[in-house]
Amino acid sequence: MIYKIVDIILWYAPIGIFALMANLVGTVGTMGLASLGKMVFTQWVAYFVMLLVIHPLFMMLVLGVNPIIFWKKVYPAMLTAFVTQSSSATLPITLRVTKTLGVPGDAADVIIPLAATINMQAVAAEMPIYAVWVAQMHGANLTAAHIVVALMMGVFGAAACAGVPGGGIMIAALTLQTLGLPLDPVGWIAGIYVVIDMFNTMLNVTGDPLGVMAVSKFVLKEFDKQKFQAPSE
Repeated sequence: MIYKIVDIILWYAPIGIFALMANLVGTVGTMGLASLGKMVFTQWVAYFVMLLVIHPLFMMLVLGVNPIIFWKKVYPAMLTAFVTQSSSATLPITLRVTKTLGVPGDAADVIIPLAATINMQAVAAEMPIYAVWVAQMHGANLTAAHIVVALMMGVFGAAACAGVPGGGIMIAALTLQTLGLPLDPVGWIAGIYVVIDMFNTMLNVTGDPLGVMAVSKFVLKEFDKQKFQAPSE
């Protein structure tokens, strides 16, 4: 029922988003749009560092597998996540591709649905970036304590964020409120969130099978590397 309510809201969201963007342009002009663009670009850079640097290093140094093989098998879930912007909607495909990665099927059945709601790696990077962006825009000084709180809110927000399109917007509001920063930029975030959420959700979904592989190798001791390397049927 909650997902249906969110779906209805998202159908009418473009009208509100148009009003928010019109207000943004009329209030702060092109300088505000440039600041917004820099923030979005920073989000993308953070996501691709995690996807193309941190994930491959984890696969090669910890799991001892080839990242290229992993991406070839997981790309259907990555593509679906990019298009739907929903970890929950991508869940059946994520579950299917995970079972081709040399992990026990029952482990995938248990972990993947849980990971779709609490393993939001991109959200953990997303929230501190919002905090720094809003603080710079309003001339606020962030102390070391504020930075620590922002990082913690990113971690906790990653576990609390809903696996539906736009789920990170409410976590962004909570993060800014916790840090005592203005909430006006939340409307701006909502106005352009789709361009953040596409890559955000793709990264979140890509990290879920990695979690299953790590559990299978180090906890269950049942990771089958030969099956991982075998072509998908």
